[in-house]
Amino acid sequence: MSLISIKDMSFSYGKIDALRSVSLSFHKGDLVGIIGANGSGKSTLIKCLCGLLDVHNGHVALDGRNLSSIPKRELATLMGYVPQIQERTTPSTVFDTVLMGRIPHLTWSPTKNDLEIVARAMDTMEISEYSLRDIHELSGGQRQRVFIARAMAQEPKVLCLDEPTGNLDIKHQLGLMRAVKWITREKGVLALMTVHDLNIASQYCDSLVLLKDGLVYKQGKPEVVLSKNNIKKAFDINVAIHKHGELMHIVPVEDRDMELLES
Repeated sequence: MSLISIKDMSFSYGKIDALRSVSLSFHKGDLVGIIGANGSGKSTLIKCLCGLLDVHNGHVALDGRNLSSIPKRELATLMGYVPQIQERTTPSTVFDTVLMGRIPHLTWSPTKNDLEIVARAMDTMEISEYSLRDIHELSGGQRQRVFIARAMAQEPKVLCLDEPTGNLDIKHQLGLMRAVKWITREKGVLALMTVHDLNIASQYCDSLVLLKDGLVYKQGKPEVVLSKNNIKKAFDINVAIHKHGELMHIVPVEDRDMELLES
């Protein structure tokens, strides 16, 4: 049985259709990359699946339950969400920020188990050394790792990450992807993330959903979705694809150079 199932889901901002007749299913333990050009509906899809946006038409179910019927507090224990841009928060230490991820589980005060979960999340995201620093003293990339650790501390069934690698340097991009991959494998968490870097998507994601103009253009294994033709149709750009064993390397190519590659 699918952990998340979507049937004919649509969403619009006023008269602008952001998603149209989307039908998908996702299983626990998978790392799913949501890709597509700017404005294709990636962030909207993530927000609909987390219950942050109410779908206008169609049906979204989590573990067989209609998403809209799940109380918000319970949903916060099931779903972890990290947006692209975090609003400025009041002064707080890194530890206290990550501890906030335990709020949906708390009855009064943090237990030893809560503190251990927070410590593990911080270790996983390599931010333990910053635990007593004010979050506003950190760089954008460091703060992003703090917010991801906070979502991990919720111990959700589904982890939704909207462009999580955007503010990270290349070392921490790979560290994040390894951490999320580990969580899906070891904890059985379903991770859904929007990704712009197609090379990272191909290397770490179990499957991809390619959106185009609010529609699911293609879905499946990275090697199936990331073809030259699919990328050309979705992004309006030519690419060269080099394969080294199971690794794919996707390189944008100018139109004038594409003729040389094909000759």
